[in-house]
Amino acid sequence: MVGRIARRLLGIGHRFLLVVWRYLPLWARRLAIRLLYPRFPVGAVAFVRDDDGRVLLVRQTYHRDGVRWAAPGGWVDRGENPRQAAVRETFEETGLRVTAGRLLEVDGGPYGEVSLVFECQVVGDAGFHPGPETDRIGYFAPGSLPAMTAEARHLVERTIAIQEQWRTSDGVPTPDGMDPASV
Repeated sequence: MVGRIARRLLGIGHRFLLVVWRYLPLWARRLAIRLLYPRFPVGAVAFVRDDDGRVLLVRQTYHRDGVRWAAPGGWVDRGENPRQAAVRETFEETGLRVTAGRLLEVDGGPYGEVSLVFECQVVGDAGFHPGPETDRIGYFAPGSLPAMTAEARHLVERTIAIQEQWRTSDGVPTPDGMDPASV
């Protein structure tokens, strides 16, 4: 009973924070992240591409400069690992069930967090439902990305470059374009 009440209050607090987030100055957002995730915030990002090579993005509703697109992702919760967080966040934000594969990129963000980007594959679709964080999803060609924050664009573009660099004609991933026969 107490746990259920605490979860409900946290949900209300989370929704309130999403509403006021765009109006908070950067120092206040940094403080909120440190209070909510006091040790070391870790983000998990799902990098999903369709058969045409387009990248899955979600339209986030809580940015100061209006809506912005980004890859699905969010904070790693206590008791879960980053791959689990990428899978959970993708489902919460898109309705897509994914499996998280190899780690493609490690990056930082404006809140002092570390973001881990996982290559993900869609394995199911429960249907998209707009929520307090995201109101649309879409697949975009790498050369036609929509409005994004500088950090989100940088992360997506670097991840695309890394993924392309690791691809070879026979589908075997190789770092830095090395010939698999020479390894």
